[in-house]
Amino acid sequence: MPRLREPASPAIADLIAQLRFAPRERLLRQIANAEAAALDLQDQTEYPEAWVVFRVTGYRPEGDADRRVDGKTLRRDLAALIEHLCVAAQLAPGDLPGALSIEQLAQRWSVSTKTIDRWRALGLIARRVGGLGVGGRLVFMPGAVEAFERANPRRVSRAGSFSRISEGGGDERVYTLAVRTRRRFGWSLTRCAEAIARRSGRSREGVRAVVRRLDERAERPAFAPVRAGQDRLGELSRRALARGIEPGAVAQRAGVSSASVSGAALRRRARLIADLPPPPVDRAPLGTPAGDELLDRPGVRGPGETEPPTTLPEWLAWARALGQPDAAIERDRLLAMHHLRCRAVRTALNPGAVRRIDEAERDLRWATQLKVRVLRTQARVLVQALESAAQRPAEAMGERAFDGGMRLLTRASGEALSRFDPTHGGRAAAAVTLAAGRAGVRWSVTLAPVRTGGAARRLASDAPVPVLDLELDPWQSWLGPPAGLAELIKTLPARDRELLGMRHGLRHGLRHGLPPLGDAELGERLGLSRGHVARAERRALRSLVRARLRGHG
Repeated sequence: MPRLREPASPAIADLIAQLRFAPRERLLRQIANAEAAALDLQDQTEYPEAWVVFRVTGYRPEGDADRRVDGKTLRRDLAALIEHLCVAAQLAPGDLPGALSIEQLAQRWSVSTKTIDRWRALGLIARRVGGLGVGGRLVFMPGAVEAFERANPRRVSRAGSFSRISEGGGDERVYTLAVRTRRRFGWSLTRCAEAIARRSGRSREGVRAVVRRLDERAERPAFAPVRAGQDRLGELSRRALARGIEPGAVAQRAGVSSASVSGAALRRRARLIADLPPPPVDRAPLGTPAGDELLDRPGVRGPGETEPPTTLPEWLAWARALGQPDAAIERDRLLAMHHLRCRAVRTALNPGAVRRIDEAERDLRWATQLKVRVLRTQARVLVQALESAAQRPAEAMGERAFDGGMRLLTRASGEALSRFDPTHGGRAAAAVTLAAGRAGVRWSVTLAPVRTGGAARRLASDAPVPVLDLELDPWQSWLGPPAGLAELIKTLPARDRELLGMRHGLRHGLRHGLPPLGDAELGERLGLSRGHVARAERRALRSLVRARLRGHG
């Protein structure tokens, strides 16, 4: 079942949150109104958000009525609104006589169902029947299908004219294109398959299977897999060096040379990054030298906002008092976050840059830091979503419940920001609101009911704020700060404290200060060569281990 599309416009996101609990009869009227409005839109015309709300609900909102959205973006958002309302109304197949299934529409246009799914992002309006479960499916009303055909005649006719990959030597053409793409950009197999699938209208997995099959037969494979033995040595070496163990000790244990240990660790670090999924924004200036200009903007490279309070009652007061974040700074941070992620993968995929893999790791650490900064500006949204799901104020939840709920909502919001494309308009608040709302519903079923008698739960005045930034990105498990660094950094020797602090972007013991640094930048700051930086970092990590042991003792 294809996932629900999320709107880019905050007004549409707010509308979804407001209408999902409306009576079924009203939802059916609003679905019809939204589809009629979407079919009337012109791509290049800008429409006030208040007009859209009025067309769907019949209610004329007050407030920011001057904000306008172009018709192309608005049609995609209304398509997302319609699907959300269909789920809320629990539509059944009998409610939509004459609707086409996705298989019938694919046959009509001579395309795959994957292509139909991709076209939903272009404004193809679908309705959902059967909810989000196993029995749920998409259907398409004839009026919406005909409107999409009128708006996209070349796309529909061109996609229908494509032959299957296996016809007329298509396999060889696809493989040749994949190899050329790999050599030019250094992309992984999955990413090459995605690019070819977008151009051809075929499915990514179909392209990937063809390329993998022909690559196995090639005399010089372009996408050769890593041998299992090499991969095990690489992972062992990477983990050992990340704990401060010297390569010589690992080499003696594994029965290889120290150079083999260092090289295997480098290749494993590169492979971990190369296997990451591509970001949603993958076009100029992202991943190009022009995109590097983003990183010099004050909101991206600067030290950021003041650190929030460390006790929970004070943090809640701070979060509730937060205003609307600056739109330009928020967009710069989100674009820079995607750019850093894209640049890191490109560096890891470049065989000649394996010795500079620390730069890719620095970019990923920086991307996580920017995501944390964006999420901090959404603390008020997260608290409101948590209280709405629990149907009680945060102070009445208890520390354990609050900790678990905030961790779940923050993790879901971080995943939403990873998928959020700021180039399509809209604000981060829309993505965070929807993600936190859904996560809050899942969390609320595990929450104990409100006590009717006895002492009510209360937050202690010195209760600490839970650490909410440890599970936002998949690479944090191997690139995040070592355990206990933020708490013990002030107890380390001055040189070790300075090196680890600059490596992970910590400032004066705070979790996020300035951007993290790579080996070359650390060497310049500390007056060391690249090799000496690696040895100095391993020594600092051993100092941290000793500090942890002293703390436990």
